[in-house]
Amino acid sequence: MSCLSEVRGDNAAFVLREATPGELSCSLWSLRQPPSHAAKRVPHLGSDNSAGCENLIRSWTRAAAKSRMLLLSRALGCSSACHGAEMASELLFSSMSPDGGSILQRNCAVAKTVMRQALAKLSAQCDEEEEQYLRTRTTPSRQKKNRWALYTSPDRVQSLIADSLRFVRHHPECRLRKLSEEQLRFLMLLQHLVAEDTLDFFRPEEDRKHSDSFEGILTTAAVNSQLVKDAHRSEWTVEGRSFSMQAELSEKSFEVMQDRRRLITAFQEELVMSLENLLLDYGRRRGLSEPGQVRLVQAVTTQMSQCGLANLDRSSQAAKYFVSGQGLEQRTAYNISVMDAGLPSEALQLSLFCIKTNFTTYHTEAGLEMLSAGDEEGGPDTCDPSSYLYQYATLRFRTLPPVAPGCCEMTECVVLDALDEVYSKDLDHGLQPSGARESFVLSGIPADDRGTLELAADGLAAEYRTVAGDQKRSQQERDAAESYVEAASQLEEADSFERALMSASQAVERFRGTDDKKGLADARRLLVHAYCCQAERLRYAEGEACRTGVRDALQAGAQLAAEQAADYKAAGDKRGE
Repeated sequence: MSCLSEVRGDNAAFVLREATPGELSCSLWSLRQPPSHAAKRVPHLGSDNSAGCENLIRSWTRAAAKSRMLLLSRALGCSSACHGAEMASELLFSSMSPDGGSILQRNCAVAKTVMRQALAKLSAQCDEEEEQYLRTRTTPSRQKKNRWALYTSPDRVQSLIADSLRFVRHHPECRLRKLSEEQLRFLMLLQHLVAEDTLDFFRPEEDRKHSDSFEGILTTAAVNSQLVKDAHRSEWTVEGRSFSMQAELSEKSFEVMQDRRRLITAFQEELVMSLENLLLDYGRRRGLSEPGQVRLVQAVTTQMSQCGLANLDRSSQAAKYFVSGQGLEQRTAYNISVMDAGLPSEALQLSLFCIKTNFTTYHTEAGLEMLSAGDEEGGPDTCDPSSYLYQYATLRFRTLPPVAPGCCEMTECVVLDALDEVYSKDLDHGLQPSGARESFVLSGIPADDRGTLELAADGLAAEYRTVAGDQKRSQQERDAAESYVEAASQLEEADSFERALMSASQAVERFRGTDDKKGLADARRLLVHAYCCQAERLRYAEGEACRTGVRDALQAGAQLAAEQAADYKAAGDKRGE
């Protein structure tokens, strides 16, 4: 039975009674209105009795919120009404637990519970924000109300859960292995945030949840202004061309601040024009209308701004740590290119990452709560300068046909892969085992599965198998190709990484004795991948020797990658470099 809290103006009594759907809709809608509106809807409440008015409005709002929570609890799967933290604890039940079911079924069951918990937390945050606005008697913006409506409407919450489960069912990694709750939360929440940001550009102005500003050089009001403002603080790669002012700004000394501004402005214009050219060319090949083109540029550049980094932060485990200390450094980088150029499946691929290093102290959420309560034991905690926070994701943007006549083409944004790594070497307690180190490479696929995935997608093993059997090739080329095929095959076996390293090294040496520069580059890349797989295997093993092995493997891979980068640079191959 649904209940509605009714305010009676004559004696300010609250009566719980069965509510009709229309009354509940009215109650929920009223919560989105400012206090003055509520006063008009309740009899005998006016400006003559402001204190009584305020108390009744607050009481009426809390009671109506309880009705809303009854509906929302049902949408989120709770057995009874829940409020705030109670809702989160209510959602710890284990539903849809498949006995002997497939990996995908298991991941979907866990994903459903995890997404309910995440949405419950967002809903509680919205309720807290609403109460704060009521207490301060301020009117929230239209965008703020729209965001509240998204996470507090039972129907919309159910729709968000369905969208998240659809994403999990179609994501390749969710079919390969069981993912942890943290990994699924990272994937689903990041997908939800980037998808909502993208869809926002195709909603009517009054229904949007964001109010970003846009500008442009080749376009009009299409490039996110935050991207332009922060351009000189990040590193960029646009279809293989690199843009960075980090070194130049740190090395130069400017006698006149105007010279520095002029240099930054020139850099911003060059970057924006390069980015616009890439996106406009893609839009022309896809046959986009002008409105569809503008929304595509807006959607992509928004994720290439602070908004994209905020989505990474809100989704990841790194958000639980607040780092500080003298020497703290933060690097952000974006890389955008075209996938499957000229094919029907052509799309845009955007990679973004953020890494924080050289910090020596950090707070946790629990520690900050202790400090706010006056408990000095809330931190900060100290850590070794080698600690770091690292977040990475690859997004795919592609265009879709209009959803209805008269509408422009749609833009879709999907998370392809992600990485969330937190490493803290506590000075007092050594390496932190839980929470301080959580690594999801390609969203958590282990080294053996990852080798299979990447090589299968690569298709190079089959190519070099053909070379190995081609009698028109020299014996050196055939032997090099055979070594490549052996290494690729060994990387697909979980216990064969040592042999894979030997075979890949042999392939590199043999290709060096030929004129096949592509073969040498592919063999080096395979060997780098083998080193990474070896490091990933050792990463969670116990003992100092294993940690040393991780470092040595990664250093060897980095040195090999630097050699190939130097060859690319000498050949003028910027994309390869």
